[in-house]
Amino acid sequence: MMNKIENDLEKMESIRFMNVSNLNLIKNQQNIPSIPDFKKINILKPEQIFELLENLLQTYKLIHLDEIFHFLSKKFQTDTKFKLKIMYYKILREVFCLNIPAANEYLNVGFNELKSLSGKESYYENIYALMSFEKFRCKYLSGYYQEALDYFFNLKRSYTENSVTNIKIEIDLNISSIYLLKGDIDSCLNLYMDCFNLAKQLDSGQYLIKVPHLIGNIYASRKKLTASNNYYKMSLNYSESQNNQYFVGKNLLKICINLHLQNKMK
Repeated sequence: MMNKIENDLEKMESIRFMNVSNLNLIKNQQNIPSIPDFKKINILKPEQIFELLENLLQTYKLIHLDEIFHFLSKKFQTDTKFKLKIMYYKILREVFCLNIPAANEYLNVGFNELKSLSGKESYYENIYALMSFEKFRCKYLSGYYQEALDYFFNLKRSYTENSVTNIKIEIDLNISSIYLLKGDIDSCLNLYMDCFNLAKQLDSGQYLIKVPHLIGNIYASRKKLTASNNYYKMSLNYSESQNNQYFVGKNLLKICINLHLQNKMK
């Protein structure tokens, strides 16, 4: 029973790391408030507000999001484009917390709003694509694995070999999460390795932290503790260099657990 619980926790952890819009670390975070200082938020430009929301999600500071969403909804209540982007971040928050019914409710509201809009501006098409991505994440988190796999493989095929971007990593991480939930650990691990190689090729911020941590989890579940710690240490080095304290602590904890288990085996 304990092994099943541990495996389920590892699966949920891998899913919580997925975030399609999580493409880069924010470089000038000193200009972006990380707590709800509404006087500062009030003077931010829209793109800075979106960076703030990204930062809160990346650093797992979810406690402030409801207050910020409420403030922004009132401030931009007549701005349809902004409201839809905020709706997208609400969906991300619910998927991140594995609150799939709430995410689906927001998705229905968002899609209905998009249908009511006249014209096909590229901005709305982009929002539709982002929401569709989250829709199919909700699908596989609800057990509809094949439907989600079909979507993500079709999306993957839409990118040419010359179009090497972080979105490719994100697509493959979602596919690997489906493999993990289905119990196909080998396929999951192989795809993690591909993602890590691509992240190194792109020098890709958060993925250089997250992907080796996920690989470490797989090796830990297989009791290959030395290999597991090697990947946790890679993730630790990247998280220290990027001052991601959440993953610094998480990697140190996992390394200590593995060392404890290794000592017990002696």
